[in-house]
Amino acid sequence: RSGSRGRRSHLPSLIFGTAGIHDGQFNMPREVGFSPDGRELYLLDRSHRVQVFDTSGRFLRMWPTPFGPLGNPRGLDVAPDGTLYVADTHNSQILEYSPQGKLRRRFGRGGKGPGEFTSVTDVALDSRGNLWACEYGNYNDRIQKLDPRGRPILALGRFGSKPGEFSRPQGLAVDREDRLYVADAVNHRIQIISPEG
Repeated sequence: RSGSRGRRSHLPSLIFGTAGIHDGQFNMPREVGFSPDGRELYLLDRSHRVQVFDTSGRFLRMWPTPFGPLGNPRGLDVAPDGTLYVADTHNSQILEYSPQGKLRRRFGRGGKGPGEFTSVTDVALDSRGNLWACEYGNYNDRIQKLDPRGRPILALGRFGSKPGEFSRPQGLAVDREDRLYVADAVNHRIQIISPEG
């Protein structure tokens, strides 16, 4: 108990990691995700790598992501089979990894066309294995949906503040009905998108 009012303090049940670039250390952590069985935690920070921990914070393994001179990966999602999808932000692509860290595929390239990205910030899978991605930069703030093979299905939105417009979208999540929740950062709001866009 803390203070004279007798309120309970709410302390974390576990804290792990220190500043640095070695195994188990972090340089500004940005994103976390769990393996399908909940036993492993995947973490992205600014050191161009994916680190894997158990739920007690013990370092298990890591693998590097491609170097990007302007920045580093910022978002990830984990498929039911354990495949990891990483938003390789400043390399304008999405990376597909096995749970052990083997790079299987790359989706996208720099540009503003279908299946191309400026700065892709996050990814999220729906129940059919389709991959949503959000991006910003060069006034190309939008959302794209790709099929399980990485082929573009649709693109929606543009830079702005009206409904259906975005300003630096940063985070994505898909609910049980396959609706997409978008953290529309600079507009200070969440937008909810139907599976059809």
